[in-house]
Parts: sequence; C-alpha cells; structure tokens
Amino acid sequence: MFGELAGLGASLCWAYNAIFFGKAGKRIGSFTVSHIRMWIAFPLLVILNLALYGNNFASVSGTGWLYLGLSGLIGFFIGDILLFEAFVQLGPRLTMLIMSLGPVIGTLLSRFMLHEHPSLIELAAIIIAAGAIGWVVSEKKDNGSGGKEPHNIQGLLFALGGALGQALGMVLSKMGMAQNLPVITSNLVRALFGLTAFFLFTLLTKRFSRDFVKFFQDKRAVLFVSSSTLVGPVLGVLLALYAVKTIYVGVALTLTSLSPLILIPVAHFVDKEKITLRAVVGSLTALGAVSLFFFID
Repeated sequence: MFGELAGLGASLCWAYNAIFFGKAGKRIGSFTVSHIRMWIAFPLLVILNLALYGNNFASVSGTGWLYLGLSGLIGFFIGDILLFEAFVQLGPRLTMLIMSLGPVIGTLLSRFMLHEHPSLIELAAIIIAAGAIGWVVSEKKDNGSGGKEPHNIQGLLFALGGALGQALGMVLSKMGMAQNLPVITSNLVRALFGLTAFFLFTLLTKRFSRDFVKFFQDKRAVLFVSSSTLVGPVLGVLLALYAVKTIYVGVALTLTSLSPLILIPVAHFVDKEKITLRAVVGSLTALGAVSLFFFID
C-alpha cells in the first residue's frame, strides 16, 4: 500500500514540476533549467543523507554504483534533456501522450531485466491506464485559427527517448537498490552521476558559466527552479524510487504517470481551458484502472 501511495505522491510532484519547470524553461531555456536544478538538488540530498544515515557510501556495492550511476546518467541527464526538449518542440500535451508509454516500456524492460511477472489484472490495469492517459492528452485543441496542431517528428522522437529513458532509469535504479540500499542514498548516487554528466558537458560546450548567469539574472526563474527542484528531483524522485523498490516497475510507473490527469483541473481553473467530456471519461477510466492496484494482493 505504501508503495502505491508513494507512486501517487510522485505524480503530484511531477504535476507541480510540469507547471513551474515549464514556466522557468520559457524564461531561461529548458537545458539551463535541467542543468541548474541538479546543482540545487545534489547538496539537498547530501544534507538529507548525512542527517539520516551518515557517511554510508561504503555500504554501496560495486554493482550498486554501476546500476545507480547508469540510472543517473540515463534518467537525470539523457532522459531529462530529451524530455525537456520535447516540451519545447511539442508542448506538454503531446509530450505527455508519448510519455504515457513509459509504464508499458517499463513493464517490458522489467520482465527481461528483473524477471518481474505482473499478474494479468495488473497488466490490464497498466495498459488501460496508459491508454486512457494517452487518449485524454491526445485530444486536439483549437489553435485559434481553425487549424490543427502540427506534429513535429523530431519532437516525437525526443519524447519517445524521454519515455524510454524514464523507464530504463527506473529499472536500473531497482537493480541498484537490490542490496536494500536506502532510497535517499540511491537517489544521491544517481544525482552525483547526473550532475557530473552536466558539469562535463557544459564545460566542453562552454556554457557552464552562461547557464548560471542566465539563471541568477531572472529572479522568477530562481524561484520556479528552486521550488520545483525541491518538489521534483528531491521529493518526487524519492517517492518514485520507493514505489519502484517496493512494487512492480510497471505498476510504479503507471502510478507516477498520472500528472496529466492531475493537471486537467489546473488547466481549467488557472488557464481557463474547457474540460471536455473526453477528459472526464478518460480520467475516470485511468483512475479506475489505477485503483485496482490497491486491491491486488
């Protein structure tokens, strides 16, 4: 039960992130946001880990460093760069359509890499929930001139890469936590590798100092990125890792993929978007499928 609740909590965090990381990305650029948030997240995780567990890096096995390191590179660096660029090229709605494939991809990967075998009911719930989310977020919106929104092939590939990166990153995280490693320590190792990748990349591309200048020159971006980092890469990822650690990867990814549904009332009350019958039916279908996870032994 706690694993399922953690997955739902992660979805709430991703919904918050989608709003405020998106706002910050429009002001200072998506890559800069993705880069700077790691410099905020890493020291926070260090403080949390030291306060709760002390200097326990010696407890991380060689395979733990390998799998968690790969998870950090794929999840925090490669996957998030692809995801943030997809948000720029496709917008959040179409990006979330592709990202709804994450639970299906995660289920397939965990079957081969972790030998997990979800029950038929769990598989059906994963497919129904992912399909319902995709159906809701794929609904076309009027662009104001009577035309349809264009489909950007490159953006679709970025989003697909982001979905694959998310799923693979979670599977590798579970493999790295196999020795009952604390979730906070696991995320700290992931963040260390993700931050190192950003540091080396920005040095090689000569944009390290430029990203920090852009960040500190925009006070609203500082607020948006700082608060979203606390909610997302720190709290949200900890909840997601706990869910992945305690329940099947496919189930965890399904529960953490509900943010598009959570954002529907936000879009209505904040952005004044009309809530359609399709959105209501799809949301209830997805939530109904997800509720099955709480009644399966």
